[in-house]
Amino acid sequence: FFLFVIGLLLLEQISRKMTRPITHLVAASEKIKEGDLQQALLPKVPEGSSKEVSSLWKSFASMVLELAEKEKVRSLLNKVVAKEVATELLKKDLHLGGIRQNVVVFFADIRNFTEMVEPMEPEQVIEMLNACMTKCTKVLEKYGGVVDKYVGDQVMALFGAPCAIEEPYFSALKAALHLQEELALWNAARKREKKVLVEMGIGINGGPMLAGNMGASDRLNYTVVGAHVNLAARLCKRAQGGEVLVTDNALKEEAIESSFLLESLEETYFKGFST
Repeated sequence: FFLFVIGLLLLEQISRKMTRPITHLVAASEKIKEGDLQQALLPKVPEGSSKEVSSLWKSFASMVLELAEKEKVRSLLNKVVAKEVATELLKKDLHLGGIRQNVVVFFADIRNFTEMVEPMEPEQVIEMLNACMTKCTKVLEKYGGVVDKYVGDQVMALFGAPCAIEEPYFSALKAALHLQEELALWNAARKREKKVLVEMGIGINGGPMLAGNMGASDRLNYTVVGAHVNLAARLCKRAQGGEVLVTDNALKEEAIESSFLLESLEETYFKGFST
């Protein structure tokens, strides 16, 4: 009987020694499932492990490190471009070209920027621009807009690409009005601090355009191209500080006229456009 008990104890120790690494792997798998890759990183292979367990352990640890690296890349990419664009760029079938989509394009830039920053130090300019673009981005994302790019004092955003949304004009106009309100509050504070005021003109237009990856085969940029994009940019350039200009294409959405107070302007012709 005594030998039988000793045999059972030895079997229990061996069993624990064999299952302990597997238990660690199961726990790490649960962390990965929860998205916590840092906590899933494994310690060194337990001493005395079998070749099979050691091989499994090393393969799993290698997989976790690779996933952590990919997540680091994704996290960095999300800081460079909008999450929706990052998802598009990370698709396996990434290639130059795009698809025809109906998209509403939103342009906003700071009025009299050159004169404004001429007496400022570069550090002050960057600080002001970053604060302004942070406000723009938060407002745009709140209404489903996707920031396409920042170009100096200008921000370009898309409503309806890469992902389609309902009533893109409505969302774009809501974002435009909200942004102008945010800028007014910010300027009130800047005035008290005796800082230069920051006013933005906004241009909005939509229609069929090509949305996809443009550029070179080894350096892509997700964006939209087409006459409707150019027209939105021209409207933005024409808009005064605090003003939002939109084409009558917006009237195609039923909610527009009932939700916004619109003022008709004289017909304006832009060079390069027939109508």
